[in-house]
Amino acid sequence: MGIVLSKRGGALPKLVLPFKFFLGGFVGSGKQFVPWIHEKDLADIVNYVIENRNITGAINCCSPHIVDMKEFCETIGKLNNRKCWMRVPEFILKVVLGEASMTVTKGQKAIPKKILEHGFKFQFESLEDALKIYCENVNGI
Repeated sequence: MGIVLSKRGGALPKLVLPFKFFLGGFVGSGKQFVPWIHEKDLADIVNYVIENRNITGAINCCSPHIVDMKEFCETIGKLNNRKCWMRVPEFILKVVLGEASMTVTKGQKAIPKKILEHGFKFQFESLEDALKIYCENVNGI
């Protein structure tokens, strides 16, 4: 499962927080892949699998639009009218996110091949569209 983009919590608010204080940046080299999924698409996948019992085995729950850490953070910065100007040391993210930081610091190239082959349609294929709703509410600082 990719990083779930949600207004209700998880990793996203912690990743956006530095941008609110003009300290936004990417982790490590910025070249590691960041699998992500909008919370609505995740819920839709769960419902789709329940309704389509012919889908068996593991499913990658992530967007088909693959981005690297640098693009992910630059998109957060763009939507918050902030620059993505610094590299964040991995140890800081480990302190903030704990074990969840592994996906962000090491990366994972996941493709939702099986669910796409079974005809699933994502609502949020673009990272910018998936982040817009969340980031619009962050600009108020």
